[in-house]
Amino acid sequence: MWRSRLVLTCVLLLAPTVATAQSSPDRFIPAGSQIFVHWDGMSAHQDAFKATALGKTLEGDSGKFLTALKDYVQDVLIQVAAREAPQASPFLRDVPAALNNIHQNGIVVGVEVKSVLPPEAQATLVFPKAAGRDGSLLPLMRRLMELGSGVKETKVGDRTIIQPAEQIPVQIGWWAEGDDVIFTLGTRDVAEVAKNIGSMPNVTKSELYQNLGQFKEFPTAARGFIDTKSAMKLISSIHPTAEQVIEDLGLNGLKSVTFQSGFDKEAQRSVTLMQMTSPRKGLLAMSSRKGIKLQDLPKLPSDVTGFAASNANAKSVYDAVDLFINTSVKALPPEQAGMARDTLKQIQAAIGVDLGELFGSFGDMTVTYSAPSEGPLGMGQIVLAKVNDEKKLRASLEGLSKAGNNLPLVQIKFHNSNYRGVDMTNIIMGVAGQESGLFSYAVTDGWFLMASSPQPIKGYILRAKGEIPSWKADEKLTKALAAFPAEFTGIGVSDPRSAVQGIISVIPFVMNMTNTLSAQVLPGMKGFDMSLIPHSQEATRFLFPNVTITTDTGESIRIDTRASF
Repeated sequence: MWRSRLVLTCVLLLAPTVATAQSSPDRFIPAGSQIFVHWDGMSAHQDAFKATALGKTLEGDSGKFLTALKDYVQDVLIQVAAREAPQASPFLRDVPAALNNIHQNGIVVGVEVKSVLPPEAQATLVFPKAAGRDGSLLPLMRRLMELGSGVKETKVGDRTIIQPAEQIPVQIGWWAEGDDVIFTLGTRDVAEVAKNIGSMPNVTKSELYQNLGQFKEFPTAARGFIDTKSAMKLISSIHPTAEQVIEDLGLNGLKSVTFQSGFDKEAQRSVTLMQMTSPRKGLLAMSSRKGIKLQDLPKLPSDVTGFAASNANAKSVYDAVDLFINTSVKALPPEQAGMARDTLKQIQAAIGVDLGELFGSFGDMTVTYSAPSEGPLGMGQIVLAKVNDEKKLRASLEGLSKAGNNLPLVQIKFHNSNYRGVDMTNIIMGVAGQESGLFSYAVTDGWFLMASSPQPIKGYILRAKGEIPSWKADEKLTKALAAFPAEFTGIGVSDPRSAVQGIISVIPFVMNMTNTLSAQVLPGMKGFDMSLIPHSQEATRFLFPNVTITTDTGESIRIDTRASF
């Protein structure tokens, strides 16, 4: 008796899972897909989205403005099309409806490659609930094909398969599968795909897919994976040399990449996980597990709008390039392999600098940042690299300056100056009597600084000496950072508030000009209501800095993002 009850309990517990798998559009994706992406659509997550910072923003004046702007643009396009290209008018009405259907109900994508040589691959796209009357994709896709050679229809059981009438190298077709629309392209006959699509093994049985379902950190709206292990096997099958190259580069150590995204209270969340074998070798060994903290960062501008830092080491990058060159030449004929293998040696001989020694001077932190005070529109971006041996680095840079004077056809000038006791170099390139600045650099206090002009370097020197204020995390960023580990291998911060405010500040001028021009081109066209444009601070009052943190366990690299916009 107890066995019967146990079996019945298991059936009842498993029934919802089985029903979900059988009804999910994922069941149409082949089991061997190396790429899988599923976006649920907004209708399933509307309440969660409304609770986010962006959702709250769109509930106010900004949302009304964007809706009005969308309608205005569509009206302008329809009127222009009615006069200039009447045949395009139906598309301008159908396309927004179809896109809205995808936005609300989502999309599922799967790509399966069975063979590279000969090519055998299939891509499957599922548009849930897109076969209905509202925003149906079927009439739109038919019209698009009819602009060319037209379409042909084939009956496969209860399905009506629609394909281009003209024969093309790739097999393309689509049909309604209940309320869904399935679109497929690849090397297989579309009728065969349609016949077997409901009964063939599907992606829901794969281990990577099952792992996606075990993610519980926040409710997900999109998820997917790349089966890199399978992809490496396919590439290895091309030729024995390809297999050896992949082995030497260590690329077969990357097993998979998975991602999840969704809405978590006020934040939009995403997590990307790269699973690797341990220990790493080849190109994968260039990533380091050494942690960095926020207080390790150099002094940033007080108005910084975005910065990124990682434990990337220049020597590791150089070693990876050297490994790639020396490994890749195995696929070349012996005489070409010898020439390619000597590439770095020839470069070093030409410039008179040991590149390994040059890059070996650097430490294990690289930082970039930008701020309006350093230059508009990101033009004042600067790169800083930690330096282990300033003396060795200065000697290598001196060697590069001498080599630059001997280049053919191009004249390179190194203009040296001193600012607040720090030596700076501005590199100028001359071609045919015309000169232009390339970049500037300096070495100070254990950092190598490089920017497109001297001004960002001057800003850093002034902050390092305490003559101008430096950045401090504000309340919103501090709150966002509290959800992450205090130590990480990489960090990226971008504040959308300044960018949004900058865009909104110019919208009145742009829309005023647009109204003037549209009145001339389209007489009788109603102008855009300028009173709908929001105030820049109203549009950004809920927003907070976007933060991305990278951590490394040795067996996996995790990239975690919390964003407001």
